[in-house]
Amino acid sequence: MYVKKIVLKNFKSFSTATVLLDSGFVSFVGPNGSGKCVRGDSEVLLGDGSVVSAAELVESKLADAKEKIPMDDGEFCFNPEGVEVFSLNPQTLKMERKRIQAFVKRTSPSELCEVETRSGKKIVSTTYHPVITLKEGEVAALNAEELKPGMFIATPRQINIVGEKFYPRLELLKLNLPIYFTDSESKLKIVLTELKAKRGLSWKNLAENSGVPFQILNSFVCGQAIKLFFAARLASYAGLNDFEKTVLFSRVKAKNQRKNVSIPVELDERLARFLGLVISEGRIIKNEIFFYNDAPEIRGEFTRLAKELFDCEAVECLSHGKPFLILSSAPLILLFEHLFQQKPFTHSSDKTVPKQLITASDKVIAAFVSSLFDGDGSVSDPTASKVCLEYASASKQLAKQLAYLFLRLGVVARFSSAEKFASNTVAKTRREYYRVCVYGLENIFALQSKLSFTQNEKSSRFRIDN
Repeated sequence: MYVKKIVLKNFKSFSTATVLLDSGFVSFVGPNGSGKCVRGDSEVLLGDGSVVSAAELVESKLADAKEKIPMDDGEFCFNPEGVEVFSLNPQTLKMERKRIQAFVKRTSPSELCEVETRSGKKIVSTTYHPVITLKEGEVAALNAEELKPGMFIATPRQINIVGEKFYPRLELLKLNLPIYFTDSESKLKIVLTELKAKRGLSWKNLAENSGVPFQILNSFVCGQAIKLFFAARLASYAGLNDFEKTVLFSRVKAKNQRKNVSIPVELDERLARFLGLVISEGRIIKNEIFFYNDAPEIRGEFTRLAKELFDCEAVECLSHGKPFLILSSAPLILLFEHLFQQKPFTHSSDKTVPKQLITASDKVIAAFVSSLFDGDGSVSDPTASKVCLEYASASKQLAKQLAYLFLRLGVVARFSSAEKFASNTVAKTRREYYRVCVYGLENIFALQSKLSFTQNEKSSRFRIDN
């Protein structure tokens, strides 16, 4: 038996309200106004695998809500879209997707609790916020203020998500960027000419109907390159499907440049590896990526992937006797900035994992994590007292996201911070860095079938006999 709904009448600031409850819904009780909730910057794992702050989620839903219900110390709205989060099933003790009942924003009480686990997970909540634990083999809840050091609480050891596919070539068609398409074989022009004749249109009529300025269409018909955004509009007007667009728009270029580059069809393992290398050891500036790594096999991997994915040549240069690579391509930089959130001139402390990787398949995530460690991670000596994979970053967000990616791979990583200086700087200025560590042979064995390193020394250290 379970409660299907709660009907409120003249309760506090509610004149009337009905809350529908899914099966498996767990109710937490506390005094009126106690605020059984978390601080706005607390992260929420959505059903699709993406991670957002509670404030971002609630504020966006309240802003879009057709009906907001006022309360004496806030407001809330229901969830007609059926947005889901991951929640603990008290019967199976497994993480499951559950529908959010409502989005609630309330005034914070004067006192809050900060709860931190040994692995570095942290949350700030009200004192009455329930924390799940086990008591005599049964699921139980304690108020946050009742917790004591050494107590065990429920946190996920693995996040199982099917993963979503992402198609960069198709997504790029939706953005009005200075990226151009040259119809060298006149395929699109032929389709448009046939459509124009069939419907008895002029080029001006066709321009108006497709939403493309006539001057731009006329220049394209005369053989000039056209913005990819407008070319995609013309293709859609002509009735081309996504597969046909994918084939047609395989190569693009920057304005006033002859060199065409290829745009990957899908975010696959190769593109994930390239993203990992760029984020760990690359620096993006205007129209170029600088890549620094002392290992020739890592530079070779970067060069190979740049050619295979984008048909771009990385050029090796020397600085103070040390080799580095330069990859020049305006369309590629725009792709990284507008699809994968990697902006030019970003400081190392502001680096992040592309949101598309957060919701990708486990294989794509494993390729990205492997490449990230290839570039800037470390693997302990197999004879060390503690076997450890470690990644250090000036970016707190990147480190937290990496810890989450390890959860996707079925491993709990430890998150911590410490002051240190970057080993590749002359100034040796100390600043805060964030560490993500995976300890223990059990975890290493679990990752051996998923991660693969290109860097020879790391690869040999990682291969520990079971």
